[in-house]
Amino acid sequence: MHPTGSLIIREVRATHDGVYDVTLVKSEDNVEHSKVTLITTVLSQQNHPYINLCGEDDHCSCRYDPGTTIYCSYNHSRPAVNLNWYIRYPSGDTLLQAPFNYEPDSNKTFSSISRLNIEDFAAGSFMFLVCVAGGPPLTPNTTENWLILDTSQEIYEFFNNVSILKIDVPLYGNPMLSCGAIQPTREAVIWQSVDLTGLTSTLVYSMYHTPQRRHYTYSNVQFDDRSTAIELFSVTREAEKIYVCLSTNSTHTEVIAAFQLAVFGKKTD
Repeated sequence: MHPTGSLIIREVRATHDGVYDVTLVKSEDNVEHSKVTLITTVLSQQNHPYINLCGEDDHCSCRYDPGTTIYCSYNHSRPAVNLNWYIRYPSGDTLLQAPFNYEPDSNKTFSSISRLNIEDFAAGSFMFLVCVAGGPPLTPNTTENWLILDTSQEIYEFFNNVSILKIDVPLYGNPMLSCGAIQPTREAVIWQSVDLTGLTSTLVYSMYHTPQRRHYTYSNVQFDDRSTAIELFSVTREAEKIYVCLSTNSTHTEVIAAFQLAVFGKKTD
């Protein structure tokens, strides 16, 4: 107890949570009562919520297999944080109705989890899903994790007589692939690579380019600020794939450009 009457709690722990009664006696006939509520806050070691398909990364892209469980979690915080799922469209975000709950941990913190059932929503070719964590431990800020989910079942058809342009690139070269100078209105642009087998499309990396910002999942790619072109750096034989540029409004997707890379030259010691 401080001489001024203040209560000082050192080395605060979660067990100090509670309502403290304060009584101030000014005289025998003048007594005042009040209550002080103490809530301890514990920050999680996580910098962002985790989406199980992304591991500990703060974003990723992948193909969706029917029946796959998708959930978002934020662990070991106090109080528990709130988790909300959104679909991000070029025109803005739409809140999804997804169950959310939290469980107490052994160290008196809480782990929050929200599961998403894709079958509950009308999925298009692509879904841009965002999990947002917010609440007292993070106030006034929020933190998010995002997932570009390819929900198509087959490789994309080529529209408008789009043909695959073959490009020869020297080993360790930096090819520039153009998807058109102007982005389609109110649509997003996604780049992905397809295995040369052509049997199925494999989502190796994606770029979701909206009028507000770019969301991308591959660090060895640079995007042109004035168009939807991409540049690959120091390519090797592993880069010999078909690179496809897709335009999507999340319900309809079509191919607007495609390139097949052939890398030539020998490695030097």
